[in-house]
Amino acid sequence: MDNMYEVDPPADLVVNSHVDKLQNMFPEIDRRVIQKLCLHRDTKNKQQEFDQIVDLLLVLNETDDVELRQEMLNEFTRQSNQPIEQKPIIDEDQVLLEALISADRLAGANVKMNEQLSLDFIRSSEKEEKLEILENILPNFNPDLLREFVEKNPTEEEMMNFTDYHLGSVSKLNKQSRIQYFSKLKNEQLIAQYTKNFRIEKFLEHFPYPIEYFENVDKKRTYNEEALNFLKMRYQFVDSNQVENYYVWMKHSLSLADEKLQEQYGKGVVLAEVKTVQIPLLQEIAYIQNKEDIKEYLRTMEKKDEQVMNALRKNGLITECQCCFDDMKLSDVYACGNDHLFCKRCINRGTDMAISCGKTVVVCFQGCGSEIPLQEIKRGLPHDTYETFLKKRQEAEIDAAKIENLSTCPFCPYSMELSPEIKIFKCQNSECKLISCRLCKRVNHLPLKCEEVLDTHKSRLLLEEEMSKVLIRVCYRCQKPFVKTHGCNLMTCTCGAQMCYVCKAPIRNHDHFVTSTRCAVNSDVLNTEQLKTRKLEVISYIETQFPDVEIPKVD
Repeated sequence: MDNMYEVDPPADLVVNSHVDKLQNMFPEIDRRVIQKLCLHRDTKNKQQEFDQIVDLLLVLNETDDVELRQEMLNEFTRQSNQPIEQKPIIDEDQVLLEALISADRLAGANVKMNEQLSLDFIRSSEKEEKLEILENILPNFNPDLLREFVEKNPTEEEMMNFTDYHLGSVSKLNKQSRIQYFSKLKNEQLIAQYTKNFRIEKFLEHFPYPIEYFENVDKKRTYNEEALNFLKMRYQFVDSNQVENYYVWMKHSLSLADEKLQEQYGKGVVLAEVKTVQIPLLQEIAYIQNKEDIKEYLRTMEKKDEQVMNALRKNGLITECQCCFDDMKLSDVYACGNDHLFCKRCINRGTDMAISCGKTVVVCFQGCGSEIPLQEIKRGLPHDTYETFLKKRQEAEIDAAKIENLSTCPFCPYSMELSPEIKIFKCQNSECKLISCRLCKRVNHLPLKCEEVLDTHKSRLLLEEEMSKVLIRVCYRCQKPFVKTHGCNLMTCTCGAQMCYVCKAPIRNHDHFVTSTRCAVNSDVLNTEQLKTRKLEVISYIETQFPDVEIPKVD
């Protein structure tokens, strides 16, 4: 309330001795306000006067309504602006009444505000419940679009219409697999990390030995068209065939091919934008385009480490790795259960080997049989490598624990206890977030039953069955089914009945094929067209109703 009231008290008014005491009680109240309220009065009971002013100041101090405070003060000081000869007197009862009225107004405003907050909370809770219902019914729907719909506070009828439309929709334009959604979200974050948000320190957390990782001549690689296109764009001034020759010569190693091209033709162009969603490729491109800075940073860190190591050697504060026999600082020591000591590089290599062999423990490199503790492994590994190792370890521990009512997400290692009555598993892993069926371990398929849901095998059987129906004919006389394997389109059943294989009409001879404009005696064109049409219809059905099922390849 400081500096809020600009009217100074008239100099000729006698200020009550209560001012100092009240100023101490209410230091946040402007002193001029207190002076206004402590004008000399003809009140016989000074204590009553003091108590009334205290009550008033309490109300002024508690309200945040600036206009209300100003209105109250104006009312209390209106008479004090008159000449002293008039002996302005403030009616104590009126002051108290005004204070009570103001307090009531403030309380009323607070009640309304609390009612609004409660209503907002209830509405918010209803929206969350509606969102959860929709997520269970439409597990493959884009979560952002669901939340956008719920924010409009739809009625039950609108929700039913919404779900009915999208459950029965034959178009995939409004759908996006939940798996694809969260995968895309994670990819966007990773893409930014290796492009516009690239930082050397963060990069080295994931690749502590980048030169060894990206320029390893023994590492097996495969042809990658996007990697080759990057090289061609980076060396636009070199014949594209020559660039491709270097790429093949270096056994599809992007880093090594770039190194050779740079030696032969000079530095390549730093591309401002690289259009790819392949994260491993982006990581290598980030290394190539920032190689000089990365190597300079590593050289600087090596010099600092060497200075520290020299100082430690002088003071006898170093030890030796019992695997590679390199010197190491005592702070960089990693020990097994029997106190055999290893360096960070050996911990990395040993864990990588354990992961590649499917093991969930890292055993001492000295062969003592003891395990290297998990906290030591975590301290020495890059975050991504440790997360991979930890997930495999957790999966093994969960399998061994055999906890009752423990359920695991079929798409990631996240587990939690659930009552047997709950049929849906809502994964809480921030990198997964999928809703799955606990019975069949597939993406939630409500309102379909498990046996009604197609998988890759069932979809193949469905496609083959529907395509077979196109080729099968039924005899009009004995109802025996048959399929033409060779010969002309005049079919003779074992019962003696004859019919056209193309249009299925009963016929007696080949005259039908002479007079018909549709049926040819030896042509299979119509059958081929019908097969193709039916195949596309079935594939469209599978894509629409079961978007997470891989479409089978059936000729």
